[in-house]
Amino acid sequence: TYLVATFDANAYKGLAIDWMKTHRDRTLVIDGPVKLSVFQRLAVQLSGVKLSERGRADEFMAIEEAGLSVAVLPLLRKQVVVDRVSARGLRVHYVRNDKGLDNIDDLLTPPQPSSEPRSDPALRFDVARIQLDDMQLKLRDDKAKLAGEITLLSLSTGRLADQVESPVSLKARVALSSPAVQGELSGDTRLLLDLPAQGLHLRKMQLSWKGQAPGVQAMAIALRGTLALDLSARRLSRLIEFTDSTRPEGIHPRLARWCESAGG
Repeated sequence: TYLVATFDANAYKGLAIDWMKTHRDRTLVIDGPVKLSVFQRLAVQLSGVKLSERGRADEFMAIEEAGLSVAVLPLLRKQVVVDRVSARGLRVHYVRNDKGLDNIDDLLTPPQPSSEPRSDPALRFDVARIQLDDMQLKLRDDKAKLAGEITLLSLSTGRLADQVESPVSLKARVALSSPAVQGELSGDTRLLLDLPAQGLHLRKMQLSWKGQAPGVQAMAIALRGTLALDLSARRLSRLIEFTDSTRPEGIHPRLARWCESAGG
């Protein structure tokens, strides 16, 4: 109890800032307090976080608020069970040149392994809830010829675990200049994960897209149905209905061909 009462997570800000500068040549700023709690679950919450580009002061990422909590009892059995993930106000700038080099390569490089043997705790994928709001990606990908912004306005889920069906709801906005695609996506579905088969099942999908794309000035597409993906067997099955209220025939020809293709 004494350790919990006297532990100051903010004292470790400097360690994180120094590590990022030394090992990644990036400037990390944590303007808000680091909140830590251990009642019922081990939880950490950050706010006002900014990260620069490698070797430059330009902003690579910023986040208004983020939180993560893990269940305490599994830690005693050397297991990590994520209880909740939340984030709000994320801004990420992604850049890749025509040779395929991007501005996240250094972040994906693992640190130098220690010579001492270590036993990492097992991670059991079991997340009680995910809530993400106002997440924006600004991208310029010269190799893929993509440029513009994609904003996840909101994403919420129930429990995510193996063989557990969970509700998922999302709202997103797309504003690409290359290719010229603008519009909004929203909808709900029921998600079931099959982790041993590396698969997922989407049931009761109800998605809608309103916007425009190259060659199509107005689209109002509704999608309903089910979809199952099994990566271990490289199999995709679907039973999906598309409708487009802006077209007399009710569906865009390309979508119609996709629905009628083998495996539908």
